[in-house]
Amino acid sequence: MSPLRKARRERELSIYEVADMVGVSAASISRMERRLQCPSVATAAKLGSLLGLTLEQILLPEPPESEDKEAP
Repeated sequence: MSPLRKARRERELSIYEVADMVGVSAASISRMERRLQCPSVATAAKLGSLLGLTLEQILLPEPPESEDKEAP
């Protein structure tokens, strides 16, 4: 789960609420959470301020999971 989605859910905010507060569409927030769209720096700064995230958490891709982990 992306840091953006995790932070939004922890604050019990809907995609629509975050979109309204940041000034973008709900579809854009959904694409950002799925890492299909990269927000502008200005939008990332607003998201970071709202959700308590750093720009790096929002803009940089998540590191790949270690291949050494055992399957459950």
